[in-house]
Amino acid sequence: MGDWYEKLSQSFRDTANEVLAKADIDPNVRCFTRRQMKHITNNYGTVLGKGGFSVVYKGKLDNGRSVAVKQYNWRTQEKEFTKEAIIQSQCSHRNIVRLLGCCVEADAPMLVTEFVPNGNLSELLHGKSGQLPVSLETRFQIALDVAEALVYMHCSQNHPILHGDIKPSNILLGDKHVAKLCDFGISRLLCMDNDEHTGFVIGSKGYMDPVYCETGRLSPKCDVYSFGVVLLELITRKKGIDDQSRNLAGMFARSSRDKRHELFDKEIAADENIDFIEEIANLALDCLKSEIEDRPQMKEVLKQLWSIKRSEILRQERRLAELRERRIMTLREIKVMLRGSGFERFVTKAT
Repeated sequence: MGDWYEKLSQSFRDTANEVLAKADIDPNVRCFTRRQMKHITNNYGTVLGKGGFSVVYKGKLDNGRSVAVKQYNWRTQEKEFTKEAIIQSQCSHRNIVRLLGCCVEADAPMLVTEFVPNGNLSELLHGKSGQLPVSLETRFQIALDVAEALVYMHCSQNHPILHGDIKPSNILLGDKHVAKLCDFGISRLLCMDNDEHTGFVIGSKGYMDPVYCETGRLSPKCDVYSFGVVLLELITRKKGIDDQSRNLAGMFARSSRDKRHELFDKEIAADENIDFIEEIANLALDCLKSEIEDRPQMKEVLKQLWSIKRSEILRQERRLAELRERRIMTLREIKVMLRGSGFERFVTKAT
């Protein structure tokens, strides 16, 4: 294959040292050979998805466990592969896809992760086979799951981890729609106290923080902005950027209160849900504020989500109490009617 292949091979071997060192320390992260990967993927027979820099295959380990295998293409820099492997290996959370292993041979740089069986949030909300009903409760729980994962990434490590690409297609759905973040290809380890800047701006249109796009400023609040777009997508069932390049965040922020109600997904926008949805929408708008300093941190967003959930539970309890009271009043009215009609002997039976 020539000198270029040998140089690339050596480059991957050099930069893979960090990954291999991590694999030696962490028994949950294994190192596979190219031959093993071919066996695991059944000769790369089942494609789960394709991106600009990688292809994802379905596979199965010798113990029968289903896995996803992400294979990078030739143009992916080895440092990006190594960085993603190290960052993901440091994350252990129920709402983050778990890294199980990697392959660092030059012509087959791959990551092996747990297989999440029920597609992603984008498919759930905008699937080509038609929109299936998705309850407000399910949507809200997905938002909670993603918020829990981001709080873990931003606050539970020695250095904050910026995901950098929060969007519905990077939110996988497991059993009972448990949400799991995936795709750490552009994630970054940040300094503890100071924001950073980059001249290489990358992300997904419609979900990227405008401040980051204009200035290259990196902050955990870039993820907060993207999460705000996802919140709007959950309650409107409209894409972050549609086929006419209309931006959901901008469209929603510019709308009046009545116009925002028109944007809510009619499937969930029943009268009894409006207060609940409005609270979610207001939180999303806080996340989307143009000034980074005015946005809440993810731990504050999570706290507010739990507060919204408690408020909704109280509203439901009040509605149930009102229904019980109405039932009691109706029984009393029946008793009065029976007595007034000379059917007193039926009152005991009716009660």
